[in-house]
Amino acid sequence: PVDIAVVISDIDGVPIEAARVAVVSEMEGMTGHRDETATTEVAPGRYLARDAPLAMPGVWRLTVRVSPQSKL
Repeated sequence: PVDIAVVISDIDGVPIEAARVAVVSEMEGMTGHRDETATTEVAPGRYLARDAPLAMPGVWRLTVRVSPQSKL
């Protein structure tokens, strides 16, 4: 497992705070091998996905999903 750091800002470079951010990892050539790791905001606009399961060597595709925090 590895930690993945993500920095999110708007077009002007202003950090996006309090978002829901997840890192989706898919190993190239491995059908059905897809994991989603939630992140924690560690500083304004800086998010950390801890222990993302990239356990095998090879080519991985990472997708970052960002959505507003729910106001429930």
